[in-house]
Amino acid sequence: MTYSTGTAPRNGLILIYQDEGTSHESCLGLKHHLSRQFLYNQIKFADSGYLNKDSWPNRVSLLIFPGGACTPWEKNLGTIGVLKIKNYIEEYGGRVLGICAGAYFFAQISCYETGKISIHRKRDISLFPGVASGPLTFCERPLSAPPRERDLSDVFDRSLSMKSSSSLPSLLEERALPSILSRRQQTLEAPLLVKLCLSADDTTSLYPYLGGPALTSDKAYTVIATYPDSPGSPTATLGFSSGSGTLVACSPHPELTNPEDPNPLLQQIVNFLFPGDDFLPPPDTLLQTVTEDDALAVDFS
Repeated sequence: MTYSTGTAPRNGLILIYQDEGTSHESCLGLKHHLSRQFLYNQIKFADSGYLNKDSWPNRVSLLIFPGGACTPWEKNLGTIGVLKIKNYIEEYGGRVLGICAGAYFFAQISCYETGKISIHRKRDISLFPGVASGPLTFCERPLSAPPRERDLSDVFDRSLSMKSSSSLPSLLEERALPSILSRRQQTLEAPLLVKLCLSADDTTSLYPYLGGPALTSDKAYTVIATYPDSPGSPTATLGFSSGSGTLVACSPHPELTNPEDPNPLLQQIVNFLFPGDDFLPPPDTLLQTVTEDDALAVDFS
């Protein structure tokens, strides 16, 4: 099977994968956060059916795989869908971002082991020639964690069944996201808050963690952030060049923070995927107004 080539535009669509297994909250959080970064791009949702078409690569600036559970993605996208995404990166100079489940999905080898769940994958066709292995342990009890004696694997196992749906977020849900995240962070079901060290300036910040992987590869890659409180300070977020395109795998959840707060991790991810300052808004830019048209998915017909 032959694939076409072209150039991924800088001011094209930003697609968030929304299908079976994707987290509703992660998809909504991504749209809210990215609307502050990308003022001139339309941010849309797309399913596996759309990504199996031929028409999207030369229209898309960035393709994102959010948190959730990635096992259904391989079934729904199929070999052809994964090859189209790989072709988008390598031949079109495309950009992809995978968060938590997305990072597991990208890796050639992925392992998820808790007391109740054991998932191992070795992919013949992968987007990133490396290993994603989790969940992690931490030297210090993360903030917002349940008591130490409680089996933390329960929290990570539940993250696999976070509210997920192939239906599109409603306009009302999008506008209500900041209050939804605030309520979630006040409960024991909230993500654990763990410390990240950002490689660009060695500063530390707290980010939600829901069982994401440590990331490694024999190939050259850029370390964007590490987990300093996990044994060995494993890589939490990395950037990788593939063909003429770029990929970022991100273990924690920068999209599950308040969209009105500073987000240095997401900023570093954007800087890696889009070198230069073309897309960065002034610091005082207000959250972009969400319209009915913005809330619609890409036309799948």
